[in-house]
Amino acid sequence: MNNMIFFVGITIYCVLILAILYFYKPTTREDLNNKKLNQQLLNQQLAQGKKQQNIILINETAYRFMQEQQNSAKNPLLYAKTIAISFALLLILLVFGYYFTTERFSQLQQQQQITSQHINQTDNNKNPNEEMIIAVQNKIRTNPNNGENWYELGLAYAQNNEFDNAIESYSRATILLGRKSYILGAAATALYYKSNQTITQQVQQWLDEALELDPQDTAALLLLANDAFNQQHFSQAIDLWQKILDSQRKVDRKLLIKMMNIAEEKARVQ
Repeated sequence: MNNMIFFVGITIYCVLILAILYFYKPTTREDLNNKKLNQQLLNQQLAQGKKQQNIILINETAYRFMQEQQNSAKNPLLYAKTIAISFALLLILLVFGYYFTTERFSQLQQQQQITSQHINQTDNNKNPNEEMIIAVQNKIRTNPNNGENWYELGLAYAQNNEFDNAIESYSRATILLGRKSYILGAAATALYYKSNQTITQQVQQWLDEALELDPQDTAALLLLANDAFNQQHFSQAIDLWQKILDSQRKVDRKLLIKMMNIAEEKARVQ
């Protein structure tokens, strides 16, 4: 705000100076003397013309006098306007040059940098999981009876560590789609992490039901393998990960192989 007031004040000041100089019409003593001499010369030439009864000379003399008077009036005015514009431009350059060397300009630059950094940081801090949650919620508003959308919303909540919301979404998906193995396995995983990575009685019940429906359910097997690894049951974890790889289902195979290698190294150390 202070910077805006500063610039507005300088601009108004420059405009006033420019207007005063632009519309100022100089009338120096030298100009007045020249006009008197020209007038005397004209009178002499007209008197001489009258004596000689030379109409052509009178007309020519009068025309030349008018031209001289116009030129004498235009030249100082044109000169004054040129000086006014030049002075105003020079003044503006000096003011802005002074401003750019002051502490105020440095503070303005710092403020702009801070603002830019804040905007960039805000953009970088955006959580892609939250954007996914909003996107799925919008789909559910359009069609609240689509069970797959509720399952997808549960996955989004789980990735954002909102396990209560994830379990509720899986519950709604189960009501619409029935008790599917992949939904039960996902629900067991959410409850497992909500319970501080503990296989509670409810988690075990959902895992058993999921594997009974589909012995190769990826979510259920991954949960059991990860828990076995955390419990330092490395051989059991390796067997479960291998079972997932053998199922040929869509998983991050490179990550599973890496985890298996780590488990093998830890098993050798035991």
